[in-house]
Amino acid sequence: MDLMECLGALSTLSDQGTVSRTESNLKMIPASFYIPKNKPLKPLGDDAHFICEPEQTIGVADGVGSWSKKGIDAGIYARELMSNAADSVRDEMKKYGVVIPKRVLSKAFLNTKAEGSSTACIITLQGEFLHCANVGDSKFVLIRENKIVFRSPVQQTKFNCPYQLGKMSNTPSVAEEFACKVQEGDVIIAGTDGLFDNVDEKELETLVFMGLQEDIKPELLAKKIAMYAHAQAKDPRACTPFQRESIRAGFQRFGGKYDDITVVVALIMSTSIAPWIPVWETTPAEFCGETLVDSPGPRFYFTHPLVMLSLYDLPFSLESPDLVSQSRCPLNDYIN
Repeated sequence: MDLMECLGALSTLSDQGTVSRTESNLKMIPASFYIPKNKPLKPLGDDAHFICEPEQTIGVADGVGSWSKKGIDAGIYARELMSNAADSVRDEMKKYGVVIPKRVLSKAFLNTKAEGSSTACIITLQGEFLHCANVGDSKFVLIRENKIVFRSPVQQTKFNCPYQLGKMSNTPSVAEEFACKVQEGDVIIAGTDGLFDNVDEKELETLVFMGLQEDIKPELLAKKIAMYAHAQAKDPRACTPFQRESIRAGFQRFGGKYDDITVVVALIMSTSIAPWIPVWETTPAEFCGETLVDSPGPRFYFTHPLVMLSLYDLPFSLESPDLVSQSRCPLNDYIN
């Protein structure tokens, strides 16, 4: 996709006309997978996200972990922000019939009372265009015919210091707005820096290509990408984007960056195709609120803004050689 297909900044926050109302038979089919860091005192991690499929809108956020030095769990801020964003999305659609990401972010920010700060990226499909508002280094890429044809820009003051929403940080006025045209067959991969700091673009293209070759559903593709990113994050010999950026910034760094990992996969499909039903719509809720019951071993979790669902117990430990071998793990290990 030529960069000319991407629209410039959308400067008017309250003007619904800035968001395309073009009629289209395209639909975004999203799913997600989340792997929090293994911290017993913070089992939910710092990441959060939401999926509003009827409103064709998704969002991801990453609470800034440095707040822990002040005894504050920034993950609570991120989760409240995303929950409020989901509420705002539904309200926007009911009132105006269209979702404006920056306005959603502004309303969510004003309604979030927790202490802390967070990055945020809100993405909506309107007609044939994706519209996005982004603050910080959570982002998305658009893959077409096995190639990344668009990547949302990140915002940071310096290396590893992203813009962030919070009472003592930035406001949504700094959010960068942009749009890009999509077509049937496109794949959107959105996530926090735990994904993009650990997985190269070529690796991400390969993971998506192999997933599409196997015709797997979005939730399984999200899981495979997240697992690969987790393996990279734990591998001291992995060559990762974060390692390279660290060296450019003058820091001695080796291997991956251990972090919470959120992956949202969205397929752009024709509405003439029967819709896929997300796992969380048919799975009973096992966890609600902030408290998790003790688990006998590591688990992966799939999150909804108000409910956390346990998909299944893994047949192996996250620390075991079954997932991360002593040598660098081949990409195929996470696809088959």
